[in-house]
Amino acid sequence: MTGTRNSDLTIRYLESEDGVVHTALASAGGQEHEWRQHTNEEAWKFISRFRR
Repeated sequence: MTGTRNSDLTIRYLESEDGVVHTALASAGGQEHEWRQHTNEEAWKFISRFRR
């Protein structure tokens, strides 16, 4: 996924032996250290999928 400032958000989903995704690794490349709405929205979409 490419953002509006030439940044890249990459998410890799890792399946366990039974085929269920328990782990996702995300990285954002090509961006400065600043608050960005898009990055926070994507992080929240990921985190909100999980319940205790």
